[in-house]
Amino acid sequence: MTPRELADFILKLGTDDATVQAAVKTYQASAHLTADGRYGPQTRASLVAAGVPDAPAPFYKVAAGAPAPDSPGAVTKEQAVLDAATALDAVWSERGLGTLGDAMRAMLIGHAFGESQFGRHIPGFKDTLRGTNNWGSVQATQTWQKAHGGTDYFGAAAHLDHRGDGTPYVGYYRIYPNQYEAAKGWLSTVLYSPADFAAAIAQGPGAYSQYLRTHGYFEAPVERYTTMLTNGQADMWRTLQAARGRGLKPADPKQAGFGEAPVAPLVERLHTPKGEYSPSAWGTVSKDMFAATKADGEGVRWFGKPLPALPPPDGAGAAAAATPPVTAAGSPAATAASSTVAAAPTAASTPSASSAASPSASPTPSPSPSPSPSPGATGDTGGTPPVRHTHSLAPFVVVGAAVGVVALITEWLLHRDVAQDSR
Repeated sequence: MTPRELADFILKLGTDDATVQAAVKTYQASAHLTADGRYGPQTRASLVAAGVPDAPAPFYKVAAGAPAPDSPGAVTKEQAVLDAATALDAVWSERGLGTLGDAMRAMLIGHAFGESQFGRHIPGFKDTLRGTNNWGSVQATQTWQKAHGGTDYFGAAAHLDHRGDGTPYVGYYRIYPNQYEAAKGWLSTVLYSPADFAAAIAQGPGAYSQYLRTHGYFEAPVERYTTMLTNGQADMWRTLQAARGRGLKPADPKQAGFGEAPVAPLVERLHTPKGEYSPSAWGTVSKDMFAATKADGEGVRWFGKPLPALPPPDGAGAAAAATPPVTAAGSPAATAASSTVAAAPTAASTPSASSAASPSASPTPSPSPSPSPSPGATGDTGGTPPVRHTHSLAPFVVVGAAVGVVALITEWLLHRDVAQDSR
């Protein structure tokens, strides 16, 4: 099987498929990698080096107790939840919906978090909608797209979804400019009947779940959704308390982009392996469906200007300007794509402006959450490669000169003492 065929095989069936794992293991042995059958960053880098720049990004089950922010734009869970609560409070107040109690606030943001983590990049969670600010995995209907046509920073991103019977399809999901607009849009989505909504959220997860099911928000059994809402409410309560206990301050909910990388790569949005991020039976869309979406501006439609790209890390601006960025495998395609990302803030609203979501532009290591066993692991277990620091010679020259001076003084003192004794 050629590297191209293997990449297509992974994309078609997913990394948890037994036949894919066997094929990966065979490839790893031929490429002199640890043959464990796991498709990790080193195996992907090998495929890229072999001429497959759009090889699928690796997906992992996150290691227990992991996650610190692991890539540009990553935000802690506590900060994301605090930001979301602030955005919800602002929208709630503007709409004159009365008092929002702590329990109701926790349940509502728990609902949105459980669906899409507020469209933020939070390490340790399935964040294929990261960079969209999408609360609740809400789709971009034609009516919504027309309402925001030509508006900067609004858009729609292709994403894998499944119908009630489990069959996959590609839906387009909303991209909001900030958490305020996300909270406003999501609240409008669940506010089918203001009176029924108020009564349901006041009674708790069971009544709220039944209210959502009655209005067709979801197709799963009510009991399953009630469990999710109950757990989410408790989780958000604890997380908000932890955020406030640490003295965290909420960001401005109307801040465009929240400083996060705009939109996850297409291969991630159309591929969610079952059993790794969640117990669902999600898999991968067909190659035809993937190709059709890729042809549509990498599956991202901007209605006006795209969200600004991330600035380079501190201290990296001059180096980035002098040295074109490349992937670990030095892929020319990745280099070209990174140039496109840098130009995104000033680009016109065309399909090419959304090429920041291109699979070939995904950084290495992948921004998707990965386990972090012992540093320097050499297999494809997601271990972080050893960090190699480079230093200037100046400190060594200074230390060497100081040692030399001390040695000369010591030798002179010893020589003086010997001369006096011999007299």
